[in-house]
Amino acid sequence: MKNLLYTLLLIGSVSFAQDGYSLKPETYTEIKAKVLQLDSLSAADLANDIAGAAETDYRLLKAEQEDNHLNYYYVPASLSEEAFNEALEMGCTSCLVVYFDVYDTGIRFNNVAGDYEDLFAVWKAEFLPSVTAELAESSFKYRDVKDKTTGVNIRLSNNGAPWEIRNNTY
Repeated sequence: MKNLLYTLLLIGSVSFAQDGYSLKPETYTEIKAKVLQLDSLSAADLANDIAGAAETDYRLLKAEQEDNHLNYYYVPASLSEEAFNEALEMGCTSCLVVYFDVYDTGIRFNNVAGDYEDLFAVWKAEFLPSVTAELAESSFKYRDVKDKTTGVNIRLSNNGAPWEIRNNTY
């Protein structure tokens, strides 16, 4: 009887702590709903939430849909009107860009690109609230939110410059 109790406790603790960063199972479901099967309003809300969570204060430059892609471009709010208008015409070099893929069945968050400070703040606010900068810098597992049961697979990474948060959720 003692062995059975010990085994059940061990199985329960291993299954609860499988990700190492203490996300509740329902959190994965919430994350999946946040990044998949969006409509145009929920995609705009997510893009605004991402820009709002960044360390830099951003304002929307433009939203652009081309073929199967929907992109939201944000510029620093401190940008002068002249620089804002120039960025509208010529494109911007200091944009935070939120990318979505558009399908017949809905819109899917693809990725967001920007500098590390901004994306770390987004990562903490939107995907992994318990992470610290030290953990994210020292351990890859704190830059990867993955769950096989729900199919959630989101990663904070640096594939050169800029940094990105990429959604590989299925």
